[in-house]
Amino acid sequence: MIDEEQAAVIRNIYEGYLKGKSTKSIARELTEKGVLSPRGLKAWNANTVDSLLRNETVCGTIKYQKTYSKDYLAKKQVRNQGELPQYVIEDHHPPIIDPEMFEQVQQEMKSREIGRSTKKKYSHQTAFFKLFYCGKCGNIMNHVAYSNKNKEGERVVRHYWRCTVALGHKFITECDAPGYREEMIELTFMNMLHEMKDHPQLIFEAKQAIQEVGLSEGEQEQLGQLKQKVKDYYYDLYKEVEAHRGDEDFDVNSSEMKQLTDKIIAIENELEVYNERLEKVQQMQEDLDWLLDELKDLKKYQLRRRATTFRDDIFSRLIKRGEVQEDGRVVYDLCLGIQWTAYGADQALPRRNASKKNKKR
Repeated sequence: MIDEEQAAVIRNIYEGYLKGKSTKSIARELTEKGVLSPRGLKAWNANTVDSLLRNETVCGTIKYQKTYSKDYLAKKQVRNQGELPQYVIEDHHPPIIDPEMFEQVQQEMKSREIGRSTKKKYSHQTAFFKLFYCGKCGNIMNHVAYSNKNKEGERVVRHYWRCTVALGHKFITECDAPGYREEMIELTFMNMLHEMKDHPQLIFEAKQAIQEVGLSEGEQEQLGQLKQKVKDYYYDLYKEVEAHRGDEDFDVNSSEMKQLTDKIIAIENELEVYNERLEKVQQMQEDLDWLLDELKDLKKYQLRRRATTFRDDIFSRLIKRGEVQEDGRVVYDLCLGIQWTAYGADQALPRRNASKKNKKR
């Protein structure tokens, strides 16, 4: 059954996009109107709007077997690009958006992507974009640049990161958090890497996080049973379709077909949860092994001299999110499933009892 209030929001999003609005401006309008996001949050963002614009279920369509397990032992799901048959059921449920409008939006998105790709790309540090958040109000931080002349008369550009609300892009709150020098954020991150290199707590917490994400013996057994069930249901679906091949009176939306597809959807949803956890465990272990190898090769440097090369390769892979505090500390969410606090060069280093400050997500 359609929630008419939510359906109206989705229709407004689609109509606004076709009228030329950006996903960012749509997100801003929804936030200012007090409309809750699909996750129940007060603040919308462009990614949430983009996801709704690409979701085929809004026009009543369900697609089965969009992913599959290429290697049974690895248990890793990959996108099905024609290796296996896909089953598309149209008119599976009442549509919110008609198929014509949905297709218009998809074409418009492709057109805008082509237009963006022809523009000159931003040449500055891109590793920080959409990763840093204000520790005071929780909003995302944007890059700003200021320039002035030094004693020699040369123009010097300094790069900062500051809360979007503090910059004047107000949504639902106010903030006066200061900006933070980019080079200091880089130095703070490098300080953190050197601390990790000598701290056994990193391995302990990462291993514990991996274990918590993994499947128990009971869950592994249930996973096997679900795989067999969905395999049997797909076979039943295949037999039903083949039995009526060429039959013009065959109704793909019959109650029998609906019951069968509903069972497949329910099991696929359960399998997706398990498979996501298995993939995450594998990725977390790979990331941990990789990080430990990289830390071994880090060269020692004089902390107070602030002379070191920023490792953007490590930053891009390791960091999921960073919350910048008013005193310069940065609380990072790592891809290892744990948090780690980075301290600036003007703060006490190395720290002690890190286990009390590093909390798992």
